[in-house]
This record gives sequence, C-alpha cells and structure tokens, in this order.
Amino acid sequence: MTDTQATLELLRADLDQRPAPAESVPPAGGMDVNWTGVAQILRELSAEFTEVADESEKLLSQHPFAGIAAALVVGFAAGRILGVHK
Repeated sequence: MTDTQATLELLRADLDQRPAPAESVPPAGGMDVNWTGVAQILRELSAEFTEVADESEKLLSQHPFAGIAAALVVGFAAGRILGVHK
C-alpha cells in the first residue's frame, strides 16, 4: 500500500467516525427564523432591483454612447482585476 492509499484509508476512517451534518449543526444556529420577515425583505429587494433596471434602461435609451463607454470602462477594469494580461 502506498502512502497515498494509506492516507486515503485514514481519511475515510475519520469520516466514518464523524456524525452526520444534520445531527451536529442545529438549524439556523439554534435560533428561530422569522421567514415572513425574510420574504418581505426579499420582495423589497426585488422591487428595488426592478426600479434600478427600469431607470438604467431609460438612461441608456437617452444616452447610448455613454452606455457603450461605461461598458468599455467596466470591461477594462474587470480585465485588470482578473489579471488578464498577454
């Protein structure tokens, strides 16, 4: 048996001894969750995104070249951040 196989067997044995995740972690950190509040926040967030998208669409239809320039700048910035160099 190679070192890799021995290590793998040790890891499998350790994994077999651990409790299942559902048993070891209480749901939501042991706290009650107000799901109606979460749903309300998600609805508000969705409405905000819709409003921003509508405003962006109007702005781009009024100033198409500014939109193209902004997309170009964002593309260059993303390329620099991701480190795409040739």
